[in-house]
Amino acid sequence: GYTEPTLDPVAMAETAADLSASLLLNPNRAARMVLQHSRDANQLSLQNLLTSIDSRTIKSAPVNGYEGTIQRGINTAVFRNMLGLATNRNASPDVSAITLAHIKNLQSWLNSQASSSKDNNWKSHYAYLSGLVTQMEKDPSSFETPPAPYTPPGAPIGSFDPTLGCEF
Repeated sequence: GYTEPTLDPVAMAETAADLSASLLLNPNRAARMVLQHSRDANQLSLQNLLTSIDSRTIKSAPVNGYEGTIQRGINTAVFRNMLGLATNRNASPDVSAITLAHIKNLQSWLNSQASSSKDNNWKSHYAYLSGLVTQMEKDPSSFETPPAPYTPPGAPIGSFDPTLGCEF
């Protein structure tokens, strides 16, 4: 975490969000979504997934205090994974294009929030996320997403149940 050696609840939330976002925004999964949506418009599109993730994280109403600090950590984890998907060399061209276009639209929103926010923590947060896009655009080949907080080794608690709680 960021507060080592003490327990860091913000890093815990960011790590949990990072693990979830990395699965949702996996390049292979995203490519399958694009392909499945091209075959059947009733299937969830990658754009709709990105928009849905945004509305529940980055674009959700900002809160202040401790909860706001956790919310910003979660936003950072989600945005880190969006940037990672857009710049992943193994992602399909469609996935990269859709994700990059989404990020560019999101950057405009972030810039407007950074200029209109009255809270300095949120103003800085929005400017930081927007700045990551600017860095990525300047030199995409050398851009690296900021690292996630340290994830403890091993599987999550309860993941060793082979039936996953199912009664057969």
